[in-house]
Amino acid sequence: AKENKLYFSYDYFASYDDIRQAVVDGRVTAGIEPNHKDDDETQTILQIAPRKGYLACTPVDQSIVNGVNFAQEKLLEVNPNFLNDLMKRYHPRSIPTEFVLSREEQDTIYAAKPLRVLVGNRWQPYEFYDARTKSFSGYIVDLFKKVSDITGLDFDFVYEGTYSDNAVDIVALSENNLAKAEKKGYKITEPFLSLPFTLIYKGRPKLEDGKTAIVEGISLNSTDFKSFTSWTSDYYQNANACLEALRKGKVDQTILDSFTANYEIERKRKFSNLSVQIMDESFDLCTLVH
Repeated sequence: AKENKLYFSYDYFASYDDIRQAVVDGRVTAGIEPNHKDDDETQTILQIAPRKGYLACTPVDQSIVNGVNFAQEKLLEVNPNFLNDLMKRYHPRSIPTEFVLSREEQDTIYAAKPLRVLVGNRWQPYEFYDARTKSFSGYIVDLFKKVSDITGLDFDFVYEGTYSDNAVDIVALSENNLAKAEKKGYKITEPFLSLPFTLIYKGRPKLEDGKTAIVEGISLNSTDFKSFTSWTSDYYQNANACLEALRKGKVDQTILDSFTANYEIERKRKFSNLSVQIMDESFDLCTLVH
């Protein structure tokens, strides 16, 4: 709302039925409730991702918290999508939402030229570019193809090695950094994927004045993580290069999101002796749009 210069006030009601009635009567402009079912008088205009859930216990037994945290770390190492899987299993989308475009939106899409989307090769498995076949694949490519199927928008994928950010309509992958996006002249989307960061190391991590391998293009500092006091950043082209630098002893540790870490470590045996620790902080992936 702040980014789009929208300002509003809140009214509180005793129940969701009261909220709906206030919307229908025109006493409020809109209402917020979980799993709203559209009808003849109301329509969903925005869906918001749920907040994180937490487990609580009495302060006298810290071992319970430690045990639960340790178990969750191990679960996320094995399956970075564990929490998403739980949401799908126990909180299914019971109310189907139909995607409907207005006539004006349909006309705009029909008249629009294909949008040029910048895809790289740094953030595997989210994005892949095969220079031999000049083909694109990965999570983000499939996501844009799905958007195209639903909306009718056409996308042309181009490789970041041959195009600059300023020469495209969309940058497929970006960290969730509003200031950085605005500096480049882009709007930034809501995160479409959020995963915990992992700290990867050999032996023991060096949480003060150590060397930390970071993938180029990601703005990470020691102050972003409560576990660290300070570090020196060493930047590498991609996640595999970060892990290789760690394996060869060029750095003390690297920080990757859990999905990328799991993908890289599982596919190469030489990384199997590295230790992986799930961190409290998370990595949000967004898209930049001109």
